[in-house]
Amino acid sequence: MDTIRDRVGWRRKVSNMLQFVWNYLETRVGEEDGATMVEYGLMVALIAVVVAAGALALGNGVDALFDRVTLSL
Repeated sequence: MDTIRDRVGWRRKVSNMLQFVWNYLETRVGEEDGATMVEYGLMVALIAVVVAAGALALGNGVDALFDRVTLSL
């Protein structure tokens, strides 16, 4: 069953990942004139992981919500 602690944990993990990406981008912008294709590829991959983790977290929560509504009917 989905608990509030689980949801807060997922939010904290996603928030930490986004903060890591933000800090990385801030440091890279000031150091070089331009990024290479490899760096862009890494950023896109990291963003995809964050989006997938968020979708997975929300998907399970929504599924549990629908299960609870179905059982209450």
